[in-house]
Amino acid sequence: NEFGEQDSLEPERIAEAILLRQSQLGRYSLGSQLADVVKEVKVGFTGSGHPGKLAVTAIRRFLNHEHDQLRHGLKAAFDLLVMGGRCVVITFTPNERRLVNEFLRRWSEPPLLFESSLTDDRLCELYP
Repeated sequence: NEFGEQDSLEPERIAEAILLRQSQLGRYSLGSQLADVVKEVKVGFTGSGHPGKLAVTAIRRFLNHEHDQLRHGLKAAFDLLVMGGRCVVITFTPNERRLVNEFLRRWSEPPLLFESSLTDDRLCELYP
């Protein structure tokens, strides 16, 4: 699995560990030092990806707030849609796919069957 596919908090954990290690021991001078931090934080690291690459990915995701950016982008796109409009979203990781699916569930419209048979309060609970 590519970094972060199982645990969406992993990039933040690794980034925090990188900062902590730097505050304790000073600047990094070798990529292997970053790799050692990743191995320490990523429980059960099996070497399925290079730990240096995982460190850079963690730093990038942490600094860029990538999941927050995806959420904001989805909201902005849906605010611009006209009735009957379409929005295409391409994802590259299971975590991104999960965020898009959660967004779609949250913003989906209730079927007409529900509108006539459920109270407004219950509709708001099911379709916020």
